[in-house]
Amino acid sequence: TKGGVSAGTAVLWRKHVQVTQLHQGFPGRNGRCTAIESLLPGVGLTTIAFIYGYVGNIQGTNELTNAVIHKCLDSFIVIGDFNRTYEASQGETHHYRKMCRAASWGNTLSTYNSVSDVDHAILSKNITTILKNTWSEDSILATHRPITMELHTLVGNIRVRTMTRTTRSTFIQPH
Repeated sequence: TKGGVSAGTAVLWRKHVQVTQLHQGFPGRNGRCTAIESLLPGVGLTTIAFIYGYVGNIQGTNELTNAVIHKCLDSFIVIGDFNRTYEASQGETHHYRKMCRAASWGNTLSTYNSVSDVDHAILSKNITTILKNTWSEDSILATHRPITMELHTLVGNIRVRTMTRTTRSTFIQPH
């Protein structure tokens, strides 16, 4: 980059999602991490953190991810563009001192000469037990394909779909 931030994170949620807290002061400056706490049915309070790793600085991304996971509740989802491979994230999970695993969507980033799996998630063990499906969407975005995660949570005895992310539409610049 030219001394600036090339991207960042943000969180939007639908009215029916029970967000109990928008975290201030989560690790990562300049929009590198945005985190919320949500009350997931049948799971309880869960930290959901959206991360943007450092381009060309795997050590910086490792330190950011470790700090984010350390600050998360025991139930968590850390998802985003880690700017490191899925295998690198998988290899780091034993450093986090929490039961977790990485989840991949395959190659979701494409450039004119390569593809990569930099978009993935790290999930606490209890979240992996309710992970129903993951997929990436075809997209008109220049590089990244949006990733979607579907969780099966219980409300009484009824399974409900939670955390399904909808595809982004083309942004039209306002006049």
